Amino acid sequence: MMSAIAKKTKLPNFRFSFSGLKTTTLIWLLSGLLIVLLLSSCWLFFSYLKNYQITVDKLDNIYQEQSTLNKTWQSLLQARNTINRASSRHLLVINKMQTANTDVDSLVKQFHEKIEDTEQQWLEFASLSQNKNELIFNELDKSYIELRTALIELSSFLVQGKTYDFLNQPTQKFQDAFEQNLNYYHQNLNQSYHEISVASEQLYRKSIIGIITVIVILTLVTLLIRFILQYLFIRPLNQVIDGIEKVSQGILYHNFDHTGLAEIKLLKSHVSNMQKKLIDIVKNIHSNAHSIKNELNEITQMNQDLSIRADQQAAAIVETAASIEELDSSFKLNSAHTHESCQLMEKTSITIDKSNELISDVVENMDDIVDFSKEISKITSTIDNIAFQTNLLALNAAVEAARVGEHGKGFAVVANEVRELSMSCNQASKEIKTLIDNSNEKIHHCFQLAADANDNIVSIAKSTSNINDMIQSISHASTEQTHGVGQIHLAINELDNTTQANATMTKELQSSLQSLKKQSELLKEIMDIFHLDATSNTLETQNT
Repeated sequence: MMSAIAKKTKLPNFRFSFSGLKTTTLIWLLSGLLIVLLLSSCWLFFSYLKNYQITVDKLDNIYQEQSTLNKTWQSLLQARNTINRASSRHLLVINKMQTANTDVDSLVKQFHEKIEDTEQQWLEFASLSQNKNELIFNELDKSYIELRTALIELSSFLVQGKTYDFLNQPTQKFQDAFEQNLNYYHQNLNQSYHEISVASEQLYRKSIIGIITVIVILTLVTLLIRFILQYLFIRPLNQVIDGIEKVSQGILYHNFDHTGLAEIKLLKSHVSNMQKKLIDIVKNIHSNAHSIKNELNEITQMNQDLSIRADQQAAAIVETAASIEELDSSFKLNSAHTHESCQLMEKTSITIDKSNELISDVVENMDDIVDFSKEISKITSTIDNIAFQTNLLALNAAVEAARVGEHGKGFAVVANEVRELSMSCNQASKEIKTLIDNSNEKIHHCFQLAADANDNIVSIAKSTSNINDMIQSISHASTEQTHGVGQIHLAINELDNTTQANATMTKELQSSLQSLKKQSELLKEIMDIFHLDATSNTLETQNT
């Protein structure tokens, strides 16, 4: 019954295989394993380190307890010694062996300071002993309080002068009890120190064993990872590299197995497809190289014909350029002559303008001369009037001198001289007037001539300006013609350069075609190195 059910029921097969994993999945698994191991080792290391730190803290606490307790015991002994010294000094004072009581007071003061120091040290010790055995600590604390109280009571007896009570107090008993408890407490601390030291050594051994265990596990895991990577990744990848190297050597018929991780299998499949495509590409390249060689031969022949025609065209362009240069020289010479004529006409126009300005100045000066002659005529008229009145005065003076008789002879002579002088002035003014009138007539005639000359010069200036405008128009036209011929010359030169460049390019193209032809032959030779299958060696054997 059970066997029948087992036969009818097909259980799934859960076989696990690393080769079915992807590279990323395998890397994640191995990385996760390493991370878990590293985290575990870190946790183990830090736990050992933490326990070791706790052990060190405990040992340090024990050391501090012992040190503080010893300081407390020393302070108590020093306080007991100080109060004993004070009592000795007090006995000397009582026995009148010493007169001053200041040393006793100073020692009592030192005693109280020691007691205060002891109390502070005991409180520090008590704070360090909180986690210890309470029974032992309570006994030690009780004996400390009894001893401290006894010492304080001794100091009070000494201050009050109770020497008998001071000497009969059982302080030594309290001191012995405290010392006994102190030694017992030290034994307890030493036992704890020994136990902690033993535990520390055991912890050290465990940490060493744990570290060695982690190192061994990491080494085993590393070896396992290396084996897995070697079997599933490195060896299949080396097979792919070997196949690619054979492809680089021209062997295109290499076959791949299907071992390795998923990506390695996919890579092998792609490399195999690449080999098949390379075979097709090599065949096509070889066929096209043969076609390119034939077409290059035809292009070479056409390029030779084009080179001959380009040389003929370049020679014709050179002749045309020479003719254009001669025409350009003629236009430049005409333009230079017209430019010089224009400059001469401009200078002539400037000279005429200056002459016109000079004649205008002469006319203006003549007007001024006429005005001056009119002023001189007015002055001569005034001189005539003065001479006439002087003559009348001279006549009147002569008449008066004749009337006077003998006494007026000298005056008559003077009057006669004055009369002659006035007559001379009158004659001179008449001559000046005659000269001025003649001068005015000549000035008027010259003024008329200058005005006519000015009109003629203005007419000449207008004609010169028109001639200058025409010469400038001719010069401008000559300049434009020269510029146009220059543009034509530049165009011819550019055409010549272009033709020469085309000729050079055809020659370079011829060289390039020859080089390309050689490269096509070299490409054919390169393609012949590929082995497409194991039965044929090269493409050449396949084609033959």
